[in-house]
Amino acid sequence: MNLKIPTNSKHYYRYVIELLSVFPPFNQMRTREKLLFSEILYYNDLYKDLSEEDRMELIFSQNNKKKMMTTMGVKRANFYSLMTRLRTLGFLDDNKINPRYIFKNGESINIKFEINE
Repeated sequence: MNLKIPTNSKHYYRYVIELLSVFPPFNQMRTREKLLFSEILYYNDLYKDLSEEDRMELIFSQNNKKKMMTTMGVKRANFYSLMTRLRTLGFLDDNKINPRYIFKNGESINIKFEINE
């Protein structure tokens, strides 16, 4: 089955995370955690031409954190609680994105079910 979902680069990550939210570990994320992680992935794509070290430094800069807080409509304390929760769930490793959960914009996602009876 192929589904075409019209989107833009900003919403792509939100849609992917929502689609995956029925599967672990995405099913452990709360709504704002999903939104924050989608913002982080968006910035990762935005700075994709930089080295990983420079990209992570820029994504987690104070300026970009403020932008994410504004976009999400959350205060600083709540933002940092969400960041801590993403680290606890394994999506972030300190101020780096866990490579296992990096999706490239427009990338196809294949899900294969293994039925064990």
